[in-house]
Amino acid sequence: MEQQTDRIKSRASNMELLRVVAMFMVLMVHADFLALGAPDANLVHQEPLFAFGQYFFEALSIGCVDLFVLLSGWFGIKPKWSGFCNFIFQCLFFSAGILGVMLLLGKVEMGSLKDWAKGVAGIFSMIGGEWFTKSYIGLYLLAPLLNLYVEKVSRTTLRNFLIAFYLFQTLYGWVSNGAGFFIGGYSTMSFIGLYLLARYVRLYPMKCTSWSGKADLLVYVGLSLVLTLTVFAWEYVGVASFTARMYSYVSPLVIVAVLYLLLAFSKWRIGHHAWINWLGASSFAVYLLHTNMYLLEPYFLSTVRHLFSRFEGISSLLVVFAFLLAVFAVSVLLDQPRKYLWKTYVSKIVERWTRLSLIHI
Repeated sequence: MEQQTDRIKSRASNMELLRVVAMFMVLMVHADFLALGAPDANLVHQEPLFAFGQYFFEALSIGCVDLFVLLSGWFGIKPKWSGFCNFIFQCLFFSAGILGVMLLLGKVEMGSLKDWAKGVAGIFSMIGGEWFTKSYIGLYLLAPLLNLYVEKVSRTTLRNFLIAFYLFQTLYGWVSNGAGFFIGGYSTMSFIGLYLLARYVRLYPMKCTSWSGKADLLVYVGLSLVLTLTVFAWEYVGVASFTARMYSYVSPLVIVAVLYLLLAFSKWRIGHHAWINWLGASSFAVYLLHTNMYLLEPYFLSTVRHLFSRFEGISSLLVVFAFLLAVFAVSVLLDQPRKYLWKTYVSKIVERWTRLSLIHI
C-alpha cells in the first residue's frame, strides 16, 4: 500500500533497504521449501549438510510476510484514496499485463468460458491462492481504527492487549490450530497483531528493544539458528515432523526474530540514498510478478528446481542466488512503466473522478 511516489523522498533509506531485504526473503522462501520441498528424515540422514542449509535459509527468510506488516505498523498506515488506487493499479497492471503477454505468446488458451473466468478472477485476486493482497487490504481498511485505538489507550492497555492477543494466537492459531480464522498467519487477523506490535515497540521503547543494532541482528540470527537446530533434531531422531508448524507466520520464534531484524535496521543510520528508495518503492512488484498464477509454477519454481538439479554444492547456491537477483531486477524494471502511467495519466483520472464524485454527493 505504501507505494505512493510522492512519499519516496521522505522515506528513511535504512528502512527502505529493509523493505528490499524483506522482498528478497520472499524469493528465498519460495525458492527453498516451496520449490524443493521441506527436507524429510531420509534427506536429513543421507545429506545432512544440504538439509541443514535448507532449514537455515528457510528460518532466515520465513518471517518475510511478518516483516512487511511490521514495517507498516512501524510507520503507521495513513490511508489515502490516491494511495489505495495506486496499490490497486499496480496489482491490476501486473496481473492483467502478464495475462495479456501469455495470451499473445499462446501460453494461455482463453477459448472456453471457464478459462476466461479464471483469467479475469486472477486479475482481481479472486483466486484462493492470491491471499496476501486481500489480507493487506483488510488491514489497510482497518488502519484508521487501529491508529485511533493506539492514540486513545494507555501504554498499559495496549501492552495488555498485545499479551492477550499473542497468547490467544499462539494457543489457538499455532499450538492447536483451533481458531481457523488465523489461517497460520495468512489472515488480516494476524496482520492486526503484527501492526499493533510494531506500533507499540516504536512508541514505547523498552530495555529489550534498546540494545545496539548489532545485538538485535545477533538475536535474529540466533533465533533463526535455534529454529533450524530444533527442526533438524526432531527430524534426525525420527519424531513426527513439526516443520510446517515451526516455519509458520504465527510461530513465536519467527515473529520475535523478524521483530529484532526490524529493530536492527531501524538503528542503522545510512543517510539518504535515492537508489535504495527507488528499489523499495518498486519492491512489491517482485511479489506480483513471480507469484502470478501463470508464472510461479511453470517458470519460477521449475527454474529453481532445474538449477539445483544441474549444479551442486556452493555452485548451486550461487546460481540460484543470481537467478533470484535477476527476478528482482526484472520486476523492478517492469514496474517503471507502471509508475510512469500512474503519475502521468491514471492518478489524474482518479483525482478528477474523485472530485466529480464528491460534487455529486
